[in-house]
Amino acid sequence: MRITWTDEIIEELKHLFIERRFSKGAVARFFSEKLGIEVTRNAIVGKLNRLGIKREGVTQFCAERKPRLFQPKPSRQPFVPQVVVTEPRMVPFAELGDGECQYECTNADGVGDWLFCGNPCKSGSAFCRKHHGVVWVRARKARVGEAA
Repeated sequence: MRITWTDEIIEELKHLFIERRFSKGAVARFFSEKLGIEVTRNAIVGKLNRLGIKREGVTQFCAERKPRLFQPKPSRQPFVPQVVVTEPRMVPFAELGDGECQYECTNADGVGDWLFCGNPCKSGSAFCRKHHGVVWVRARKARVGEAA
């Protein structure tokens, strides 16, 4: 139910808020309990703002802020990754040890010995960093309408 702001209610609002220094919530509680008028704190706040009623000496903010001076951030050097190109060692399977890359590096014709990269493996992989990226491709989510 909406409150009807009569002159008597407005005078009581001013009296409670300015002279008796009730908070806005306390004014709403007083109206509800003592006068039997259901009114919310937001209704009290809105009416006080529309009437332009403010307490003397009460500021809206905790403290005045000092204006910030623009201070540019120090420039950073752009990150340039250093690429280390390692050539495969071309190790036969029989000589391939633990922790050595198992990527096959033989010719396409399949003639001759089967040779493997043999460089140190990436942690948790059977391949070096270069060949791990070649062998393992991250799965992507299927798009709507795309065949699985």
